[in-house]
Amino acid sequence: SAEVLFKLIRIALGNEADFSLPNVINWEEVFDLANRQGVDALVWTDMLSERSEEYGIDEYIKYKWIGHQAIVEKEYYTRLQSLKNLGLLWASEGITPVVLKGLSYAMFYPNPQHRKSCDLDSFLFEKWEDGNAVVERQGIKVGRKYYKDSSFTFQGLYVENHRYCSPIRGGKQRKTYEVFLRELLETSQLEKIPGTYFFTPPPLFNLMFFLSHAQNHFLCEGGIQLRHVCDWGVLTS
Repeated sequence: SAEVLFKLIRIALGNEADFSLPNVINWEEVFDLANRQGVDALVWTDMLSERSEEYGIDEYIKYKWIGHQAIVEKEYYTRLQSLKNLGLLWASEGITPVVLKGLSYAMFYPNPQHRKSCDLDSFLFEKWEDGNAVVERQGIKVGRKYYKDSSFTFQGLYVENHRYCSPIRGGKQRKTYEVFLRELLETSQLEKIPGTYFFTPPPLFNLMFFLSHAQNHFLCEGGIQLRHVCDWGVLTS
C-alpha cells in the first residue's frame, strides 16, 4: 500500500508519467494510509478517477475518497476567504502580513486547494502588537501566553501571529538563526499572494523555515507526515 501511495503522490505532483499499478491493490488500505498522512485530497487525481474501474477501486472507496477531497477543497476556500478578510483588515492599518508555511507552500502545488492545512501562521515584522490590537478592536480575544506568538480565531480561522519567526530561547545560535530569517524577509522582494493582502516569503526563507519547523515536529510533536515530505518536494523541485 505504501509503494502504491508513493507512486500516486509522484503522479499527483507531476513527477511520474507511468500510470501502471499492480494488478491487486487493497485500496481501502491505500486510502486509510493517505488519510492518516494528510495526502488523501492530493492523490485523488483526474487520472485516478478516470481509471478507477480499471484499477479495481470499488464504488464505496471511490466516493468516500471524492468526499474527503471535497471537504478539503471546501475548507481551503473557507480559510482563504477568512485570510483575505484578515489581510484587508491589517493592510488598512498599514500592516504588511506574511504567510509562514500554509498557503505559501500550497502555491507550489499543481492544485493548491488539495494541500491540507488547518490554521494560519502570520508574521507582521515590527507590527506584531499593532496587529494584535487591530484584531482586538474587532471584539476578538487574543492570547499572548507564549512568547513566540499570539493566537486568536478570526472568522473561523485559527491564527498564530508570530512575534518571532522561530523559537529564540535556548542559546545564541537560535537568536542568530532568527536574525538570518528576518534579513531574508526584509531584504527580498516579497510577492503578494494573488487575490489577498498577504505576501509569501522568498524561496530560501521557505526552505530554511521548513527545515526548522520539520525538526520541531519530529522532536516535539510526534513526527512528521507525508504531507510535510510533499511540501519539501514541491519547494525543492
